Parts: sequence; C-alpha cells; structure tokens
Amino acid sequence: MRGRYASTASRASLLERFVVDEQHADELRGPDYNVAPTKNNPVVIARVPKDAGDDADPVRELRSFRWGLLPDQLRRSRGTNLSVWRSCPGG
Repeated sequence: MRGRYASTASRASLLERFVVDEQHADELRGPDYNVAPTKNNPVVIARVPKDAGDDADPVRELRSFRWGLLPDQLRRSRGTNLSVWRSCPGG
C-alpha cells in the first residue's frame, strides 16, 4: 500500500536530535516498521507557550499526532457536524 513508512527512531534520540526538553514530550510507543494512515506518529512542533509574552521564543515539543489524509468531501464540509448527519435517516 502506498503512503507507508518506517519510524525507527527512539524517543530519546528524537529528543536529542531536535533539542526538545523532556517536559515538553509525550510518551511514544516503540519503533514501528509499518506506519500507515490513521496511526499516531511522533511529530516535532515549535510554538510559543500560551502564557508567554508576545516576544517569547517558540518552544520545541515532541507530540504524537494521528497521520492521514482527509477525503475531498470532508475538507469541503469542515463547518458541518458529520455525526449529526450520520444519525439522520438517509444521511
């Protein structure tokens, strides 16, 4: 299947490589040699903390995000609550 990859880096090596403080990191599962859409994967993000001032520097974080593609129909209807429509007869 297209769109799969291997994620072999450990949490410790990701923290070291991307200079992420331990307190800004999620717990991650071990290596995954068959990462597919809908699985959670490690992602490094940089953002300014909410309680910081306007001139604060961004902080790097290691988070676990779900990876996948959204169908075109779903992207066009972002303002629609799909669970409501699924519960309607014929919806």
